[in-house]
Amino acid sequence: MQIQSHLLIGAAIAATVRPGSIVAMAVGAVGGLIPDLPIGFQVFVDKIKGRKPFSTEDGTGFWFITKEVSHSPLFFLYLLLPESFRHPLVDLLFFGIYSHWNVDALTHCGPEFRNTDQSLLWPLGVLGIKTKLGGITGIWEYRYNYKDPLAKRSIFQPKKPEALICIFLLVYTVLITVL
Repeated sequence: MQIQSHLLIGAAIAATVRPGSIVAMAVGAVGGLIPDLPIGFQVFVDKIKGRKPFSTEDGTGFWFITKEVSHSPLFFLYLLLPESFRHPLVDLLFFGIYSHWNVDALTHCGPEFRNTDQSLLWPLGVLGIKTKLGGITGIWEYRYNYKDPLAKRSIFQPKKPEALICIFLLVYTVLITVL
């Protein structure tokens, strides 16, 4: 899903776990964003070099491997689990990160994106298991097909179902924080 959707989902989950806490919502939102940070850097570098974002992506190379690692639940489990016993906000970061992974597993399923999508199963690919989880569990492709006339839209413009989900999550998060 889009960046704003991941932010809202992370914030909504954190608000559910700790109602009324703005800090909890912020930590959950940041967690929802963390796996896509390498993608943001990739877009930034592409723009600086005058390229269309992702135009040189081929499913290999530095950016692809970075996306693989950043979308790995095993990586974050290893990285953050020890800290979750020491600081309660790390759990909310986990919720945001894992919500991102779960949402991507459901929304990264378009065959036209299969070569450049992260597997969501790193480091299994290094071991020879090349399965793309979204190809198995995906139920809805959130991106516009580049051959679609609507593809000229901004990469940040969601499809209508995702926009409705964002509106619902925004209303839910505000209500659970205020009430």
